[in-house]
Amino acid sequence: MENIQVIQPTKLLAPYIKQYWFLRIDDVKQGFQRSIPAGCVALVFHKGNKIISSFHKGTQPQSYISGQISTYSDIEFSFLDMVIILFQPIGCRIFFPYPMEEFTNQNIGIDLLDNTCLVELEEKINEASDNYQIVRLIEEYLLNRLCENISCNANRMMATIHNINEGEGKYIRFISNGLFRI
Repeated sequence: MENIQVIQPTKLLAPYIKQYWFLRIDDVKQGFQRSIPAGCVALVFHKGNKIISSFHKGTQPQSYISGQISTYSDIEFSFLDMVIILFQPIGCRIFFPYPMEEFTNQNIGIDLLDNTCLVELEEKINEASDNYQIVRLIEEYLLNRLCENISCNANRMMATIHNINEGEGKYIRFISNGLFRI
């Protein structure tokens, strides 16, 4: 049986989080699926069995940050139960202090990130009873991180992305000491 649910983030997190995806596929002897790039950096928690990926040439981590992926991957599984947090273009950088280009075409296990709060979040997600409880746990974690990490640079990046997305026709020029619109 296949079950997909998409939940939107709260307004406070919407500038950073695109959506929360819940994907569950069970009752399969051996599942094969082609996974195509979502175009976003994602934080993935997988509560199901191990996934084998052709692109990553082996077993994927149970929970991981997935960087920008440039091609499809064929995956093999017997039970899929994923929680996927899709970030807006700069969203992941706000919450995690890593250069995102280092994540390109990779799935980096959260156990390698030296972030005990993220590992604790994984444990809570695995114990949660429904998707809305999981969203509450995720948003509590993200809001705490947001309060710790937001900076004026993030505000500049958000303003730039907003102007690009809105197509206001204004030229944006970066100068060493800040952002100026012409």
